[in-house]
Amino acid sequence: MKPYYTDDFCTIYHDNCLDIIESFSDEEFDLIITDPPYGTGINKGKTNYLSYKDTEDNLLDTIEAVYPELRRISHRMIMTPGYYNIWHWPRPDHVGAISFPAGTGNSPWGFNCWQPIFYYGKDPYSGKGRRPDSVTSTEASHKGINHPCPKPLGLWKKMLLRGSLQEGELILDPFMGSGTTLEAAKQLGRKAIGIELEEQYCEMATIRLAQEQFQF
Repeated sequence: MKPYYTDDFCTIYHDNCLDIIESFSDEEFDLIITDPPYGTGINKGKTNYLSYKDTEDNLLDTIEAVYPELRRISHRMIMTPGYYNIWHWPRPDHVGAISFPAGTGNSPWGFNCWQPIFYYGKDPYSGKGRRPDSVTSTEASHKGINHPCPKPLGLWKKMLLRGSLQEGELILDPFMGSGTTLEAAKQLGRKAIGIELEEQYCEMATIRLAQEQFQF
């Protein structure tokens, strides 16, 4: 496997995530944190993703192929699967929520003001003091990132810290997108691997990670 990018903290692979994660060892990662495809046609009419169509059928195929491998290689997993097709994912061990008071778009019942958080595996803070299972975000996504669904960096750092106890832990994002997980991990002293099918986002993430001072 030849990385698309690597530094002391982060590695990016430009490939189908299944082709990469099959080579990882059992429970190799302390945490998987990811914002997977939603299966809602989010890129309909756009050219954000040239290599993947965000359809419900493709989401079902992705879950069937990838989910067992993700559980095999990680101690725990946090994901934000959207809300339209959450029932397609295997039942999580717990469900939290991200609250967006300003809303994130329209839904059949008005403005959508939340997104589910799926937790798989044991809470790393179990026996170490309780932590909230949900978070509120008023932070806007980076306007300089041309991605159909970028996550705010501050929010993602909170999410990562909820699932990772200490510096030096190994994080994986199998649906890396524009690289927010890797940027968050690097700033928080974690090591991280990101996998992304679309080369334009690998390039975008590389630029973000190569900067000594982040500009996005």
